[in-house]
Amino acid sequence: MKLKLKNFKPNNLWYAICSSSVAFTWLMTSSVVQASDLQIYASPTAGKKTIVMMLDTSGSMTNNSYGENRLAMLKNGMNAFLASNNPVLNDTRVGLGNFSANGDSRSGQVLVAAAPLGDASTLNTVGSQRYKLKQAVANLTAGGSTPSAHAYAEAAAYLMGTTTYSEANYAIRKDSYIRRVRKSDNRTEYSYCTNYRDSQIDTTNLWQPCRSNNYWSNWSTSNPGVDTATAYDTSSDWTYSYTYYYTTFNYAVANADSGIPKSKSNDTASNPNIVVDRNASNLNAIYQSPLPAVANRQSCDGQGIYFLSDGEPNNTTNTRSATVMSTALGSTLGANFTCSGGLSNTTADSGWACMGEFAKRLFDKTKNPAGVSIQTAFVGFGSDFSSLSSSDVKNACRLSSRTQSDRRSDDNCSPNQTTNAVTAPGYGNGGFFPTQSAQGVTDSVIAFINNLEKVPLQPLTTGAISVPYDALNPKNLQEYGYLRALEPNPANTYLTWRGNLKKYHVVLSGAMQVLLKLTLVGWFTMEVGLLERVRKIIGIALIIMMEVTSF
Repeated sequence: MKLKLKNFKPNNLWYAICSSSVAFTWLMTSSVVQASDLQIYASPTAGKKTIVMMLDTSGSMTNNSYGENRLAMLKNGMNAFLASNNPVLNDTRVGLGNFSANGDSRSGQVLVAAAPLGDASTLNTVGSQRYKLKQAVANLTAGGSTPSAHAYAEAAAYLMGTTTYSEANYAIRKDSYIRRVRKSDNRTEYSYCTNYRDSQIDTTNLWQPCRSNNYWSNWSTSNPGVDTATAYDTSSDWTYSYTYYYTTFNYAVANADSGIPKSKSNDTASNPNIVVDRNASNLNAIYQSPLPAVANRQSCDGQGIYFLSDGEPNNTTNTRSATVMSTALGSTLGANFTCSGGLSNTTADSGWACMGEFAKRLFDKTKNPAGVSIQTAFVGFGSDFSSLSSSDVKNACRLSSRTQSDRRSDDNCSPNQTTNAVTAPGYGNGGFFPTQSAQGVTDSVIAFINNLEKVPLQPLTTGAISVPYDALNPKNLQEYGYLRALEPNPANTYLTWRGNLKKYHVVLSGAMQVLLKLTLVGWFTMEVGLLERVRKIIGIALIIMMEVTSF
């Protein structure tokens, strides 16, 4: 009986074989671009690195009993860092701040917004990031106390795009009017205060007196506003009965521990992007975060605070430190901020306890408003940090030591140290770097930047070799196999990965021939339902290969 093609009815087996034939034929007939293994498996792209350098310029940075001029050493170190041609620096976003701001002994400030450093050749190019930083370093002067806790909060607020500024509001009663009534005929006269001094405002007793008795107006029958005031006292003499009145006003006291006003004044047309709006009021001003937008963030991004100081912190209290830190964390995440549970204060005004808890909040991305892990590195600058003998040096080490399991290196207080070890999760986890030289500044910055990134994922070989069936004889395989080679790029969220196709000559012998025979027998004895599933799988595989492979 002869088979007539017009009576041929496709079945499931026919669909399965045709689908596989289409897939393999498409692969074989596609033009192949030759590429080496090195081209396919390139190193993963690094994420974006952002640091803000907060430098100690307190009075102790000038000449000391050791014969050190630490500010001069610091400037030399910063200049060496800015002149470095280390390629890791070029794409790193670096910003700069100092404390105490303008020698006020109370705050830190941001001097230059963070931006990519660019090539070392741009150091003397006006307007380049390296040039801006170099000029800011040259203008640094030493003076004032060491409000490290406040400066730490300022650097963090800048990275997170928040603020440290707040105002305390008081309802002040102001001594305003006096009314007198003459007893003989009830003649009524008034006097009012003409001058006040802000320095005389008492926020404890919520009272502001008239500047002095000389600033009360002459008596007049004209009522200056007694009807809207509140009587608070009375008195009398042989001639008159007196009633005293106050009015109430709101008195806002700025938190002088915040550096927002000074940072805002540093934001200019030639030095922009420190704050969102340089014309905003201090109360409404917020920092412009240099971190990538949420949509552009990658898991291998890194951000941190490079904190350099030459001695013990001072001029704060737990209450003052907690105020600027909780404000930096925002009304929600900062509401329950406390300074207990970690480092101990070395003196009543050191602020170490608050700095330790703040470092934890920054490192835990679920507990800070930026939603990213912010590391803290501490650079102990000068001979005072030559050993871990003092409590302040130990605290600095613990504050910054690396404890995370994926750390690239250890320091003096990492978990595997015999003394002063800090267990995970630690505090700032950016690294502790004691140094006394200009080169040490450069080395510590580069080490910190390298520490910011996680240990990179190594590229993995993906795919398996496919050997097509012979187009003329389905019982035989072709003598060539094809390997789909993909370039994994876990640093990005792309839906597709670049790839290539490699062609290999296949030699069948021994066990391979037996396996081939068993495979073919199994193929032609499949149940209809299984064949349908195979057909769908092959079709899906073809679509995926078209999506993720470039030729």
